[in-house]
Amino acid sequence: MVIVGALSCISQPDFSDLYTGGLGFLPLTDSIRTFLVNHYKIGHSVLYSLLTVVFFYSLKKYQLLLAPLLAFTFGLTMELIQFLIPTRSNSFIDLGYNSVGIVVAVILLAILKQHNKKEKAYGQDSWQ
Repeated sequence: MVIVGALSCISQPDFSDLYTGGLGFLPLTDSIRTFLVNHYKIGHSVLYSLLTVVFFYSLKKYQLLLAPLLAFTFGLTMELIQFLIPTRSNSFIDLGYNSVGIVVAVILLAILKQHNKKEKAYGQDSWQ
């Protein structure tokens, strides 16, 4: 949460040099570099997926209900804080990217939780 909060408070990033600077050393085609520069908001989805997983494993009860709710509330709070910071801009599109990451994490966590229940019921360990 500290990382997401800190990134929300710094100045709006300028991605004009990312194409040649940050991604220039990677062996990528021009089309992949262009995609990454133009779709940097995918990072929102990844970070909020991870945040949802952290909340999930931090909670004892109602994990699949509370974890996404806490992650979404955190994202909404960050967007409202960015509204108050002059060098930042809030965007409800960011909430959409956050929500995609949250939904992906919930789906994967629900599948994992169901799998673990089946393992316990049968007394098997599928990793052996």
